[in-house]
Amino acid sequence: MSAPALEAVTMLAARQVLTAAADLLETTYPAPRVTSVDVTRVVIEAADRVLPGDRSAAYHLAVDALDVLSAHRRELGEDPKALDRWTTVYSRVEMVAQMRAAAATPTTEIGDQA
Repeated sequence: MSAPALEAVTMLAARQVLTAAADLLETTYPAPRVTSVDVTRVVIEAADRVLPGDRSAAYHLAVDALDVLSAHRRELGEDPKALDRWTTVYSRVEMVAQMRAAAATPTTEIGDQA
């Protein structure tokens, strides 16, 4: 598989993880606010569901999904590094919306940095 084809497949899978993570966050987290730890935990759980049985691959896919989310946040003018700070707090509804938008919005490449 060519590098661009592999990147496209990885991006598609990362978007699938973000959609699954948004569903999980929306349905399983009753609190109105979530932290970066919650977001990361939900993305890892979603990746485990997308790639069951291969925790290592699921972890790498979760990292890719978080990169896609960070790229989307950067495009919105928000601090993409905020996800790296464990104590950052978000509105659960806002984070679900950002995950869904990131899953639906094309970005150039996973891991692109401004």
